[in-house]
Amino acid sequence: MIGILLEVLKLGILGLFFFLAFSSFAKGRTSLFGLPFSSKKRTLVLGLFMIIASAIEIGNEVIEGDTAKVDKEILLSIKAHTPAEFVPIFEGMTFLGSSKFIAATSIAVSLYFVTKKMRFEAILMSLSTALGGICIYVLKAIVKRDRPHLWETNSYWGTSFPSGHTLASATFASALALCLKGVEPQRKIAVGVAAMIFAGLVGLSRLVLGVHWPTDVVTAYCIGITLPHLVEYSLLLFGQRRAADNGRKGILN
Repeated sequence: MIGILLEVLKLGILGLFFFLAFSSFAKGRTSLFGLPFSSKKRTLVLGLFMIIASAIEIGNEVIEGDTAKVDKEILLSIKAHTPAEFVPIFEGMTFLGSSKFIAATSIAVSLYFVTKKMRFEAILMSLSTALGGICIYVLKAIVKRDRPHLWETNSYWGTSFPSGHTLASATFASALALCLKGVEPQRKIAVGVAAMIFAGLVGLSRLVLGVHWPTDVVTAYCIGITLPHLVEYSLLLFGQRRAADNGRKGILN
């Protein structure tokens, strides 16, 4: 565990250096590639970089098998300190993170945005959740980590790394928060916090039920909350370029 923390700290220092260098480059500028890029955006970039770096480092430790001991200790500790009467509650949270529920809810929300002529939000929501699903299948196929067998549990599809429920719920919740910030900007902080708590509870439910290792959940959470931000930025960048191209065509014609 200490080794992982030291590696994350090392990546954090490198991330801080990257941020300072980038800030110097962007100093005095209010946009990047034609997109608004304030000091808050630079802070967000740093945060996302740190999250991605942490997910990569943890994933690397998982592949090398260095997290097995601490994963087992944490999971057994959660089992020992979770009252039996709380288990049904966490089973309900696990259902809310299931692929069927997330997919159905994502489709419903996307269709709602379409009916409200909120095309950007509809694309952001549907594309984020679709890419989240692809990430789950690809990473499970690559890593092929066995699920925990520390006590009797329900059977679930696929391998252990990463937690599909956690990644799907974090992606959906983060995408929804990004969509709603434009509709309810005064509540964007509350919505963002609620999204993180929801995804966190789904992840915790996977540990309480004993079907995932802690590092499965942490990595999935990091990927899930980061992915929609990358999708949003890509859509904005594509939209800016397309608008610029249309403007050039208008001038040429």
